[in-house]
Amino acid sequence: MDGVKGIAILIVLIHHFALAFYPSIIGGVSGQINTKSGIELFLYKTPLSIFFAGYFSVSIFFVITGYILTKKVAANKDNPSYVLNASINRVFRLMPLVIIVLLVGYIFMKFNLTFNVDVDKFTKSNWLATFFPLGTVSIEKILIDIFTRIPFSGFSEYYNILWIISYELFGSWFVYSASYFLHRDKVRFKMYLILLLALYNTHFVSFLLGMIIAENEEMIHFKQYVYYLGFIISLIFGSSTITAIDIKALAPFASFFKSIAAALFILSFMKIEWLKKLSELKIFVYFGHNSYYYYLTHMVVLIGLPSYIFLRLIPIMRYSQVTLITFITYVVCVVIYSNLLKKLESMFFKKIL
Repeated sequence: MDGVKGIAILIVLIHHFALAFYPSIIGGVSGQINTKSGIELFLYKTPLSIFFAGYFSVSIFFVITGYILTKKVAANKDNPSYVLNASINRVFRLMPLVIIVLLVGYIFMKFNLTFNVDVDKFTKSNWLATFFPLGTVSIEKILIDIFTRIPFSGFSEYYNILWIISYELFGSWFVYSASYFLHRDKVRFKMYLILLLALYNTHFVSFLLGMIIAENEEMIHFKQYVYYLGFIISLIFGSSTITAIDIKALAPFASFFKSIAAALFILSFMKIEWLKKLSELKIFVYFGHNSYYYYLTHMVVLIGLPSYIFLRLIPIMRYSQVTLITFITYVVCVVIYSNLLKKLESMFFKKIL
């Protein structure tokens, strides 16, 4: 699972970089094209957009969370206090690092170390400029976000990628409680169906699908071509292909299809041998093991040094060359910043817990 998480977090990093510098790949808007060939629109309309499919990757994370936490509940079924303790610890796993990242972003802004607003003028993104815009962020608003909005509604005024935190928190609680009561229960299949119908158009269905896979893993046996078909379906529905076709009848079920695609994607990596070996590569396992740190830090990184380098080079180099250098700087800085955040966590928070 770490390897699949590694693939997913790399897609998230690429997604947000594309959204900042080649936004037409993500939204398919012709007015936001930044290449002469207009290749962004081509990528947007094909399954190749899977490499930029950030929302699909988030669904993968939610399915994996459901899978892993269900396995943990099953392993601790004889410990009646496990679910309560794990639910409380989940808050301390998620929120302290969020606080650090927001405060770091605030400090960067106060010392004029964020350059995203100026970069946004070149990239036509309109999204990149929303992160810690100079002179508009207050510590009071950040504290309000931390203690009232982020954990409960997923809203963060200056760091909008934190919308997933409330889902991870409430989704984890949902998995802990549901898997505790449904584990090996005779009526669990009926309850799965009821919950699927109730949650079909929410992100919580991804957690539920992870639960279902974990609870019934030994019963899932199909011919290899079925898993390959599932993998192809996951690429089509996980990418922006269906969105580009603009089938209006499918629009209300967009979240559900992303969740199904994520579940099929994970099953493919569990059941197809070459995909399993791919996910076991050390680089993917490493990124997956540290995926939460990468997710939290990557946009603070992007609006800093990489954006500064972009502004310095754009007057003298071609756009494609500058974005390539910016991307390399971005990835290197994400690794460095994430490792610093991980060390900080091990020094302070793990001792407290």
